[in-house]
Amino acid sequence: MNPVRCRTLLVALFSLALSAGLFAQSGKITGVVKDASSGDPIVGANVVIEGTTLGAAADGNGVYFILNVPPGTYRLVASAVGYAKETVINVVVSADQTITRDFNLRSEAIGLEEIVVEARPRVVDKSLTATKTVLGRDEVSNTLPVTSAVEILNTTPGAYKGFIRGGRIQESKTIIEGVDVTDSYFAAAGDQTVSTVFLVYTSTPRYRGSELNTTGGLNFSAIEQMNVNTGAVGAEYSTATAGVINYTLREGRGPLSGSFFTRISQLDGLKYNGPNVYWNESIYFAEKTALSNRVDSLRNLRTSGAPPSQYSTLPADSARLTRYSYYPGKYNNQDKPQIEVEASLGGDIMEGWNFFLSGRYMDSNGRLPNEKNRELNITGKTNYQLSDDMRLSAFSIITDRGYFLKWKNRSYQESARFFLEGVPKNDGGDVIASAKLTHVLSPSTFYEIQASINSSINRMGYIDSNGDGFCALDEDDGTFITLSTLAEADKYISNTDLSKFFRNQDEPASSTNFQFNAGNTTVRLARPGFYYENFLNQVIALKGDITSQVTRNHQLKGGFQVRMHNLDMVRRSSYLGAIDARKQFYNEEWNIKPSEFSLYAADRMEYAGLIINLGGRLDYWDPAAQDFGTYFAPYQTTTTSFGGLNDVLDRVTVRTREVDPIVAFSPRFGVSHPISDEAAMYFSFSRNTTPPPYSQLYAFYNNFGNISLPNVSTVRQQPYRSSNYELGVQWEFMPQRFGMNLTAYLRDIENYGYYSFNVVPRSGPTGTNYNIGFTAGLADARGVEISVQALPQRFFDFMTLTGRLNYAYTYIKASQFAGLDTKMKTSFSTAAGDSATYGGDLPFGDINFYNKVLVNVQGTNSTLTGGYDRTHRITYTLLLTFPEDIRLTSIGTFQSGFFYPLTLVDPRVSSRELGEGPWNKMVNVRLEKGFTFAGVRAAVFVDIKNIFDWENILGYDRTTTGTSLWETSLAAGSPDPTGDRKRPVGPDGTLFYDIPREFYFGARVEF
Repeated sequence: MNPVRCRTLLVALFSLALSAGLFAQSGKITGVVKDASSGDPIVGANVVIEGTTLGAAADGNGVYFILNVPPGTYRLVASAVGYAKETVINVVVSADQTITRDFNLRSEAIGLEEIVVEARPRVVDKSLTATKTVLGRDEVSNTLPVTSAVEILNTTPGAYKGFIRGGRIQESKTIIEGVDVTDSYFAAAGDQTVSTVFLVYTSTPRYRGSELNTTGGLNFSAIEQMNVNTGAVGAEYSTATAGVINYTLREGRGPLSGSFFTRISQLDGLKYNGPNVYWNESIYFAEKTALSNRVDSLRNLRTSGAPPSQYSTLPADSARLTRYSYYPGKYNNQDKPQIEVEASLGGDIMEGWNFFLSGRYMDSNGRLPNEKNRELNITGKTNYQLSDDMRLSAFSIITDRGYFLKWKNRSYQESARFFLEGVPKNDGGDVIASAKLTHVLSPSTFYEIQASINSSINRMGYIDSNGDGFCALDEDDGTFITLSTLAEADKYISNTDLSKFFRNQDEPASSTNFQFNAGNTTVRLARPGFYYENFLNQVIALKGDITSQVTRNHQLKGGFQVRMHNLDMVRRSSYLGAIDARKQFYNEEWNIKPSEFSLYAADRMEYAGLIINLGGRLDYWDPAAQDFGTYFAPYQTTTTSFGGLNDVLDRVTVRTREVDPIVAFSPRFGVSHPISDEAAMYFSFSRNTTPPPYSQLYAFYNNFGNISLPNVSTVRQQPYRSSNYELGVQWEFMPQRFGMNLTAYLRDIENYGYYSFNVVPRSGPTGTNYNIGFTAGLADARGVEISVQALPQRFFDFMTLTGRLNYAYTYIKASQFAGLDTKMKTSFSTAAGDSATYGGDLPFGDINFYNKVLVNVQGTNSTLTGGYDRTHRITYTLLLTFPEDIRLTSIGTFQSGFFYPLTLVDPRVSSRELGEGPWNKMVNVRLEKGFTFAGVRAAVFVDIKNIFDWENILGYDRTTTGTSLWETSLAAGSPDPTGDRKRPVGPDGTLFYDIPREFYFGARVEF
C-alpha cells in the first residue's frame, strides 16, 4: 500500500476515533435493585463504591451500572429513601470484568438497621470471553516463595519460562496501567539471532531481560493485580501474537498504610548445579609453567652471551607471562548472600487525593564467578479528583541499574573465565511515566486521554578508573572507555603490542597449542576485544479511549494510540581486526525512529447472560529505515574522519531501498454463554501481528562489521502473524468452594523462524562473504489447559486453604526444511549470475515453500531460544493459614523434558527423530509466623526453593561432540548436558541446570 495513502487514511480514522473509544484497565459493576417484599424495582436507588466518587442510580427497571472501576477490593453500598441501607464488603473487581451484584432492600418501617453482607468470590466469571488468569494481591505482594515476576507467571497454565502458548519472549506484551512497557529492542531471544559476533570475539553477554520482555522492573508490593491474557484479548490492547501480561498498580485509598519487607539468601551465597567452571584449571597452570620455563631459558641464553637471534622472542614472551594473572579463588565473590529490601506507603493525602509509593533494592553476587547485580526500583501512583466528573491519575516507575547512582554490574562469560576483567561491565536505567485524565460526560459515558514516556538506557564497556591502561576488577566507579579519540584508541588497543589492554585479533597460540573450546572459540588468557555500547530506547505515547454504555445491552468502545520510538545506538568493537590500522575498531552509530499508530473499536453485547465481545484493531508500523539497495553490493569501503585523520578507511553499508510500512488489521471476537448458575462456556478468535525485535532488524545498520563472516539482517523482515482460536468451559463443581476452567486452543504462527542466506557479492571492495538473516517459516501451537481453583475455605476448624492447580498438554511444532531439494537455494553469488537473476534482490519467500516439515521446537545451547516446548506441564499455588497466625505457602512446577534431535541413529532420519529429556521438577515453600500488636502485623519467614534439591536440566551443549555425549549419557541413565568441556553454561551465559536447593530468610511488617 502506498505510504502516503496509508498516512492519509490513518489521519482520517483518528479523527473519527476521537468521537467514538476504552479504558482497558477497568471493570464494571452492574445489577438490579429491588424491594425485598414485593420484588418491584426501586427507581432512583443509589449504589456507590464507598471511599470513591464512583456510583450510579437505578433506572426505571431498577438496573444500575458503574463504569470505569479500577481493579481492587471494595465496599458496595445501596440505599434508597424509605429503605435500610445495605453494604456488601469484599467486592473484588478485575480488569475487563463485569461484576453482577443485585440488591433486595428492606423497608425501614420494620426497624432494620444497615445490613452488611460479605461478597463470596466465584470461580466462574460469566463475563469471561477469553482465557485469563487473574493473580490478586495475595499472590503478588511478597506472600509466595518467589523472587521474580516470571516465577509467578510460570504458575499460570499457559506460560513456561516466560514463553506464552508457544510464542517466543518477543511475541508477548507487558502493559502497566494502560502503558505498553514491552522492550521492543532487547527481546533477549530475538537478540541471539545476530549477536554471535559479540559472544565469540568480545566475551559480551547478551542475555539481559532474559525471561520477561519489559524495559523496567516492578515491585511486588506495588501490584494490585496481574492478569495473564492468553486468549483473544480485547481490541483495546496492543497487538501481541502470543499473550498480554497486564498489571494494575495499587491505589492508596483510605487511612495511611504501609509495609516493609526484607529477605536475605543463605549466607554463603547462591550456587549453581553442574561442574565447577574451573574444573580444568590445571591446564592453564601447565601452560603458564611452560611459558615461565621458556622465559627462564631465554634469559639464561641472553646472560650466557648467546646470539640475540636465539632469544629474540624473550620480550614478547616476558610480556605474555605477566598476563597470566588468574589464581584459584580470584573471582569467587559469589560467597556473599543476596539481599532484598522493599517498602511501601500509601493513603489519602486529603479528600479526593491519594497516593501509593513503593521502593525496592536488590543486591546480588549471582551464582557464577565475577557476577554482580544491583538494582533500585521506585514505583509511585497518585489519583487526584479535579472535580466531580474529572480525575487525574499518574504513575512513574524508576529503575536504576547503576546509571543514576553510578555503580556497575558485572557478568560471567565462559570464554573469559580465566580473565574475567575482560568481560564488559554494564549499567542502565529506566524511567516510565504516565499521566491520564478521565472525564465522565454522563453516568453512561466517559473518555480518557493518557500520555506516557518509557525511556531505557543501557551501557556496556570497560572502565579504567586510575588511568593506568588496564581495567581491574574493582574499577567500578568510573566512566566507560569510549575510544572516541585517536589518543584513547592508541592508549588501549593494538594488534601486536602485548602490553596494551585490548587486542584487535586473537593472540598467538600458546606453547602447548591447546585451545579451551567454549562455543567455537578459545578461552581468553588475557586481553579482551574492545567493546563499548551506549543505547537509548525511548517511546513517547499518546492514547485516547472512550466508553459509552449506549443501552443496557451495548457498551461501545473506541480509541487510538500513537507510539513514537527513538532508538539511539553508539557501539564500538574490535572483534577481528580492522580495515585501517589507525582505527583499530569498528564504529556503529545510528539513530532510528520507528513509529506505530493504531485505532480500535469494539462492542460489548450483553443479553441475559450471553456476552459477545466484537472488535477490531488497525495497526500501522513504520520501521523508518532503509534496506540494502542490492544484496550483492551491501557495503562500500570509504574514508571517514577519526581523531583528526580525514582519510581513515571504513566499511559502511549502502542502504537506498525504502522499507514500506506495514498495515495490519486484527479482528477480535469472544463470546461467553451461560450453561447454568455454576457453569459457562466461551469461544474466542483473534488475528494478531507483531513486528520483530528491533535488535534483530537494525544490527550493524551502518557498519558492515566483522571481516571474516558478517551476520546482518534485512530490514524488510516480515512480522510475526498468528491466528488464535480457543474454546473453554468454566464449571464451579462445588459452588463457592471449587471450580475449574478447561480450555483447548490452537495457534497458527507465520514467520516464526529466523533463517539466513549466504551471499558472495561482487568482487572488489564488496567481495566479503556474508550471511543475511530474515524471518520465515511457520509454527503450529496447540494445547489443552485445565485449571482447578480452590476458593478460600476452612477445613477441620483450624486451617484455611486457597490455591490453584493447573495442567497443560501442549506442543509447538515449527517448520524446517523438507529435504535438500536441488532447487532450494540458500547460497547466492554474483559470479553464479544470481545478482542478474534476482535483480539484486533475494528470494526470501522461497524458504516458506520448502519449509514444510513440522517438528517440535527443540532444546539448544540457550534456554532463550529453545527448550520451551514441554508436552506436559503441571503447576500449583497453595496458601494455607493456621491458628496463631501461621502461614504456609508453596508453588510447584513440573514439566516433561525438552525435545532434542537424535544423531546416533540411522542417518536418513538423523535430526528428524527426536528424543525427550528428563522431567523438570521444582517445589518452593514458605513458612511464616506472624505477630499482631497495636494494629501492626509483623512476621518472620523462611523460604526454601527447590526443597527436594532436584537436579533439573534446561539445556545442553549442542555441539557436535556435546550432542553425542548428551545422547549417550541420557541413554545410560545419568544425563550430562555439559559436553566434553564440562561447562555448566551455554555460550550466551544461560545455565544448563536450574537452581539447586537454597534458603532465604526474611521478615515483613504491615500496618
